[in-house]
Amino acid sequence: MSEEVKLSFRYDQDSKRFHRYQVIDPEGYITGSLYFSKDMKELPKRLTLERIEKE
Repeated sequence: MSEEVKLSFRYDQDSKRFHRYQVIDPEGYITGSLYFSKDMKELPKRLTLERIEKE
């Protein structure tokens, strides 16, 4: 996989305490969900993730 992969996330549903967003990978290799606390005043439009190597 390349050094950088661009993904999107789309609103899926709410739970009692969280907004759930589905991770969208156009190539289908990466899946998952992101959970944002409902206590956040504003949700981010862009996220940056960096892999942490196992120690």
